[in-house]
Amino acid sequence: MHQQLRIAGHGSLPQQAAIPAAAVPEMCSRDVWLASSYLESVQWELDAAHESLLQAVRRAAEAGADPRELCKAANITPGELDDILKPGTQVATQAAS
Repeated sequence: MHQQLRIAGHGSLPQQAAIPAAAVPEMCSRDVWLASSYLESVQWELDAAHESLLQAVRRAAEAGADPRELCKAANITPGELDDILKPGTQVATQAAS
């Protein structure tokens, strides 16, 4: 019996039909390809969410938000906040890592 590939916390990939034993290597390749494709699409979403967070943090800082409250709300350290606020800096925060 072929089990559906599940992604922890995110449900299942599309159901695949029962596959004959001779096709198991091909099925495994397909499962790997599907999981890889799913991971890539989730990574794109994560990257977009991370960029939105950075922009929101920058706007809040420019508006005069308290740095301690900003760090708490964004789940970042003061050092990460400093990095985010440096012009032209690409930042990988722990919250997004």
